[in-house]
Amino acid sequence: MPLITVAMPVYNRQDVLRRALRSLELQTMEDFICVVVDDASTMPIEQVVDEFDSRFRYVRSDPNRGCTGARHVAFEHMEGHLLMNLDSDNELFPWTFERASTYLSQRPDIDGVAGMSLFDNVLRTTVPGGSRLVTPDYYASREWPAWDSHEMVRRNVVEEWLTKRQDYYSADFHFWFTFHLKHSSLFVDEPWGRHHVDGLDRITNSPDPRRFRDLVVFVEEHRPLVGNAPCVPLDQWLRDAWFFLRRNRRAKEAAVIRDWMIERGLSTKGIVRGRVQRRLRQSFAEAIGTTTVAPEGL
Repeated sequence: MPLITVAMPVYNRQDVLRRALRSLELQTMEDFICVVVDDASTMPIEQVVDEFDSRFRYVRSDPNRGCTGARHVAFEHMEGHLLMNLDSDNELFPWTFERASTYLSQRPDIDGVAGMSLFDNVLRTTVPGGSRLVTPDYYASREWPAWDSHEMVRRNVVEEWLTKRQDYYSADFHFWFTFHLKHSSLFVDEPWGRHHVDGLDRITNSPDPRRFRDLVVFVEEHRPLVGNAPCVPLDQWLRDAWFFLRRNRRAKEAAVIRDWMIERGLSTKGIVRGRVQRRLRQSFAEAIGTTTVAPEGL
């Protein structure tokens, strides 16, 4: 079934980019390409990509669009049947392509598969029972668990993503929200890669105001399609988005979120208190060691 395409946006980050590309070079399945989209970097990126073989393709994108916009550019260069997103500061384990493509070959009823990701050599979350089939009905009916994962999807999913708005800056949630509303995915309790969160240049730390605009763009795109249809993860996202905007004193954008919340029968009462309680529960879980340390060699 492969060829596999890896979509990788990058802004500067020469050293960590090499680490990510090496993790692809070590894959046991060699039938892939990696599209590295240079999102208007201020330092040379093409020379890093040129250190690797012809499977690694360099594409320059100007002006700077953000990671989500750059991902769209990579989607346009997709070849083959399958796609996996990978950030330039993360890496995959050698067996990831082989495991993911095998699941998709064996399961024609799914359009995506996801394995777990380590953070600082720790598996923060696991999939109960070893695997979980997430259908659109399952997704819409319950709060989304914090599964830290690496996902592979079929080409038809990417073609659908390409029809969506392309002016997001850093809002990859909209890809997965679109995916889960229509497609089934299998989550498996296997380690497939590492997330590195120590970089000071991570886009989640960016002060760029386009991060606030993303939330409005999401509402503009998805509110006409979803309206007040039941969807627990969407309600979860709206509450978190409203809290994020209020905390950053973005009253205008927060009002857009609140308007859709009202349509969906959601209240802002208790959100601040609930967020504080959630952080306390997470800190307590980490303090008593409910996370799982990865086995030696991973």
